Amino acid sequence: MHVCYPLIRVTNLIGTFNSKCDLLQIKTRIHSSLCVFSANSAAAGAGIIFFLAFIPYFFIQPRYNELTFTEKLTTCLLSNTALALSSIQLAMWEGTGAGARWDNISTSASPDDPLTLQLIFLMFLLDAVLYTVLALYIEAVFPGEYGVPQPWYFPLMVILNP
Repeated sequence: MHVCYPLIRVTNLIGTFNSKCDLLQIKTRIHSSLCVFSANSAAAGAGIIFFLAFIPYFFIQPRYNELTFTEKLTTCLLSNTALALSSIQLAMWEGTGAGARWDNISTSASPDDPLTLQLIFLMFLLDAVLYTVLALYIEAVFPGEYGVPQPWYFPLMVILNP
C-alpha cells in the first residue's frame, strides 16, 4: 500500500540575526507529493509536520508583549502554538503567586494582556472542530484503496444543487 503526503523540504536555513528583530529566516520549498512505500516513513513525515506546526511559537515568544489580541488568537489556530501560549499564561499566573485555578481562568494574569486561559481552551475546541472537518474532507477526496473518491469541489455541489 502506498502512502502519499506532501514533502516540505527546508532548502536554506539562514541563521542571520538582525539587531532589531532577531528573526530566523527560513526559505522553504514545497515539493509535489512524494509517494512513500512504508508506514514508518509516513509516521516520520507526520512527526516532522507536527514539529513544523510549533515553529511559529519561536517567533511569537520574544515578541509576545507586542502582539495584538487578534494575532494571539489567530496563532492559536495551530494547536501546538496554542499549547505554548497556554504555558505562557500558566507561567504568568504562577508568577503572580495565585496560580491558575478554575475560578480564575476567565481573567488575565496581567492587566496588559487580554488573553486568558479560557479563550485558549475555547480555541482548542475550535481547533478540534476545524481539524475534524479537514480530516473528513480529505477522507472523502482521498478515500484510500477501497473508497469512491469525491471531486475536490464536492462541498460546493451540495450547496449549488437544489
